[in-house]
Amino acid sequence: MSDRVFFLSADIEITNKCHNRCAICPRDRMTRTSGYMEEPTFSGLLSLFSGRGMLITFSGLGDPLLHPKCLDYVRRLRKTENSVGIVIHPSSLNDEDHLRDLVRSSPSQITVSFPSLKREIFENLCPGSDFKEDLEKTLYLINLTRNKTGIRISGIRTRLNPYEKKDFLEYWKGKGVDVWFKPCHGRGGHLRDSRIYQRKGEGLCSGSCSLMRFHTFITWQGDVLACCHDLTGETKMGNIADMQATAILEAKNRAVDRRPPFVLCNLCDEPLRNVKLPPRPAAADKKSRRIFFRNIAGQVTTDPVTIN
Repeated sequence: MSDRVFFLSADIEITNKCHNRCAICPRDRMTRTSGYMEEPTFSGLLSLFSGRGMLITFSGLGDPLLHPKCLDYVRRLRKTENSVGIVIHPSSLNDEDHLRDLVRSSPSQITVSFPSLKREIFENLCPGSDFKEDLEKTLYLINLTRNKTGIRISGIRTRLNPYEKKDFLEYWKGKGVDVWFKPCHGRGGHLRDSRIYQRKGEGLCSGSCSLMRFHTFITWQGDVLACCHDLTGETKMGNIADMQATAILEAKNRAVDRRPPFVLCNLCDEPLRNVKLPPRPAAADKKSRRIFFRNIAGQVTTDPVTIN
């Protein structure tokens, strides 16, 4: 087996259910079955990733905080010598106790999706969310995490806020937190709202996907897909219930050998798809992993980024 594909980071979709209706999320086009990850599947993840020194993030097309065992999963995964992140929307934080429980679960990094600091734009991008309330919860969470866990604010540049970047970065940097402000992309061709996003530069320059080489996406059912932009399950390469680590890597190697790996890739404009990968980090070496991520982040954005 070649060494072109390796385990370095993974997004785990412990659920693909979500109560938010974000305009930048094409959930309405998803046909994959909805549900919550069950204990046998999570136990399989613990075995698969134990001791690998990876960055594992609860993310995907759902709200991880909806899973009744989400924070328990964070605590247990942290014991496997991996860094554990979680991506949340402030609307999903119910009250102060919920905020405190999240911090007590000790994730390595909490990423708060906060698309804009302009109230009208925020509430257009996140219908049903209250800008003032969500900002207050985010600021409270920042105070709770000080000296306890990492936190990052993630903004997004759309056609509604093309010139917000400078003010957005300055505001959150002034709060003492890591922040990035990324351009919106088409989520595998599924995001089609022209008010928000203009389609551009689709497909793979080399015919192969750089992101797939170091990043793994696993659904709540344990299916290994090309990425979270697969809303139908068409790129399934197997399931962790019946695949060992070497089999997963072999399946991904076969995929990256194809040009393109999947039909879905023809409509992709995810910036990381075409980056030039630096040398593979040493196994379980947090410092070399951080250098790797900073290198590829620097190829797609000039925004400040810190990745554990």
